[in-house]
Amino acid sequence: MNNIDVLIAKLKEEIYKDPLIKEYFRLKEAIKNNEEINKKVDEVIILPFKAPNSYTGEDVIEIQCHGGVNIVRKILSIVIKNGARHAEKGEFTKRAFLNKKLDLSQAEGVA
Repeated sequence: MNNIDVLIAKLKEEIYKDPLIKEYFRLKEAIKNNEEINKKVDEVIILPFKAPNSYTGEDVIEIQCHGGVNIVRKILSIVIKNGARHAEKGEFTKRAFLNKKLDLSQAEGVA
């Protein structure tokens, strides 16, 4: 192992301590290596937004994928099997309001 490999290994070790980043890599691997069909579903971009700098004020992961309906459904299925759930109507705005990211008039204006 050369110096660059050692440095990369140390960085990964340090980065993986962050639970949001750990979840990012776990989801990316679940999508990339779907065990159910044993083939790649899609190449995705997963963007972690750390609290308090997200819309809701909480840790959030955004997944960007290609727009085909079947691909989106498959990725949603994989993510839900890995512990996510569908958001309720208005849930992100409600969380933003509860975390004092929006005041009441701003929250009412989101609709």
